[in-house]
Amino acid sequence: MGTTAIPTDAAAKTLADACARNATVELQYEHPGTKKRIVGKARMLQLEPDAVLTDMPKYATGDDPIPVGRPITAVLALDKGRFAFNTVIERTGVPVQLNEQQRLRGLALRRPNDVKPVQRRAHFRVQLAGFSPVSVSLCSVHPSIPDACPIDGPYGVGTMFNLSAGGVAVVVDPGEHDAPKYGDGFYLSFALPDIDDEMCMLCTVTYVSPASSTGSVRIGCEFKPWSGQDFNRCRQFITKTITNLERALLRRMR
Repeated sequence: MGTTAIPTDAAAKTLADACARNATVELQYEHPGTKKRIVGKARMLQLEPDAVLTDMPKYATGDDPIPVGRPITAVLALDKGRFAFNTVIERTGVPVQLNEQQRLRGLALRRPNDVKPVQRRAHFRVQLAGFSPVSVSLCSVHPSIPDACPIDGPYGVGTMFNLSAGGVAVVVDPGEHDAPKYGDGFYLSFALPDIDDEMCMLCTVTYVSPASSTGSVRIGCEFKPWSGQDFNRCRQFITKTITNLERALLRRMR
């Protein structure tokens, strides 16, 4: 993340613009004991003198709402920039008047003094179009044993279409299962070119969009460490693959 705060007047303008456009804000909270990361998504609705009002966040299935009074990080995208600020959920069930006819209950976030620009992506991604398809097997994470063996929760198969050291994007056909949702956890098993061992990476779904009219969906996944895999070693293998793919692309362009 960036470290330079936007001046207070510019920060107020960023917040006001985000509320005027009902920008989506991602509320991120890490439980201090379990270290579990809870993420909720909400729309920014109104800027008050001491608060930012949003609608009620949507959470991944099984996640409890972020507790009132706990420090959180709020991340939003606006135009071509991405911004973050530290805040606290001060109140829930706050009445928000959208217009003359519509009113809803939402959250009041403590209004921040600083808003910081952050990098849109921390890792370079390489597109896999034109290369041999990489098949991916997905297994659901056990609801109460996050480090359980991946074969405990079969889900489906997909095809990788871009890759970075921080995550992967996959087209998957849910078949008889429900489509993946933001915040869902999966184990992804795949074999990369020039790498002998199959990898099994724990990941969290960061976005979902339709890929075709047949029900296939495109999902973005962020890799997460887990006890059954040497995370840094896997990232080294992935980085090696990305470097080789980049070289192959350059050769094609000559």
